[in-house]
Amino acid sequence: MKHIFKAVVLSAAVALSLSTVLQARQSLQPAQQAAQPGSVEFFLVDPELGLAGAYNLNGETIYFEARRSDDADGGAFGSLEMRLVDAAGRTLALSGQHAKSSSTPAQGEFLVTEGFKYAHLLEGLGRALESTHLHTSLRAEKAALATLAMGAANTPAAGFPLRDESVAKGAAPVSAAEVADFYIDAVRNVAMARTSGDALRVDLADGMTLQIGQEFFPDELNEEGYFGRVGTNLMLTDADGYALAAELTGDAVPAGWRGALEKQTTRDHHELASEFGRAASALNALAYSAKAIPGASLSRADELDAMQRMAKASARDLLPGRDRDSQMAGFAIPKAAGIYRTSIQVWRTGVWGMPSWVGEHSATYVQLYKYNSASSQTYHRTGTRSFCNHGGCAYNGNMSRKCTYLGYRSSSYHIPSTTWSPSPGAASWHTCRTNYWLIGRSGYHNCNDDSYTQVQAVHGRSYSVYGGRCAYDWAKNAPTCD
Repeated sequence: MKHIFKAVVLSAAVALSLSTVLQARQSLQPAQQAAQPGSVEFFLVDPELGLAGAYNLNGETIYFEARRSDDADGGAFGSLEMRLVDAAGRTLALSGQHAKSSSTPAQGEFLVTEGFKYAHLLEGLGRALESTHLHTSLRAEKAALATLAMGAANTPAAGFPLRDESVAKGAAPVSAAEVADFYIDAVRNVAMARTSGDALRVDLADGMTLQIGQEFFPDELNEEGYFGRVGTNLMLTDADGYALAAELTGDAVPAGWRGALEKQTTRDHHELASEFGRAASALNALAYSAKAIPGASLSRADELDAMQRMAKASARDLLPGRDRDSQMAGFAIPKAAGIYRTSIQVWRTGVWGMPSWVGEHSATYVQLYKYNSASSQTYHRTGTRSFCNHGGCAYNGNMSRKCTYLGYRSSSYHIPSTTWSPSPGAASWHTCRTNYWLIGRSGYHNCNDDSYTQVQAVHGRSYSVYGGRCAYDWAKNAPTCD
């Protein structure tokens, strides 16, 4: 698990605090401002994953996020990164790493009249954040966002986005004890149970459910190079039975999961962002405080690692996005009819820790997006799918991203099919349907062949699940995203 020292410190602090916490504390439910002319809705409230949400005033909305960088040494949380955007996904202000990487808006993108409108919104956001009660572990995020918003309120439209490095640099660090106190509250009302098949079911807030099941593959090599690999499948569903996120370890989708993975959602951006945020914080809390929780055992390292990966993935992309930002960064999203877009990342690592020229393991990460309308450039994320392909998963500490394909607009999502199943109610396949083998062997496929078929699926191209790359071409390196 990434940042082992930090996890140990937090787990120890949680265990120590369990016997001393005697009063109720701030819940994870989105807070509403009663004393302000506008209202604040929090999508994400978590001292490690960040603070994100929306501010609404007279029918106009702006969005905010503050996150701690994830590369700090010594177990401490890193510096803040902050961003304020409007409902169209345009950046109004930023500080921290965002300020270094974000591009400048096109000339004339913000009209002079918008400057006056956003001045009221930004000032209202700043004052609302100042008077909002949050857990003490998030006081730095709250104060820094309020300061950034107030600064942007005094910036003319031609000056957007405001870049102010001093705000992020001046934010106070957070202590492990405060974070532990927060996470104790986060897991108080989480219900967990092991099923008869030793799978784990976690009931989260608002009808969301996490299902975790482990599989043993005796004929597959593990990361140490020995036969006998244990893989973990996860699926996070909402109250409608829609799969918000899933992580799949091998070729097969667990029995009973196919319907949720193929289901579409009618929830809007704010509903989905709130679901992702609440689930992310709850899963993160479970992963850190597992040994201190009474009831079902959560001590399995593979499960805890998978939960934390899903938590971090779910906490990303909660704000609206815009095509322009991707084009400015050197990418282009082809325009076509439709309101759906599917992107894919290919991740890789050297097998058994060896150089990539010897051979690579690859995995893919798919994200689903939906546009506001057929003519809009603004979109929001609706779901994620992580395909681990018989080994390490995307966003593992030992994996690095090779490439990204942003996808194109279409009338439906383009994801590997889960419709084929050998019998009713049995597991279905989402990639190659030949048997797996690490290296070349006639009639078999390897992880890179799986990744290849997933890239082809997102591109909307045809591919064979029985022949071609799935049977006769055993590439030793991760495929490209082209």
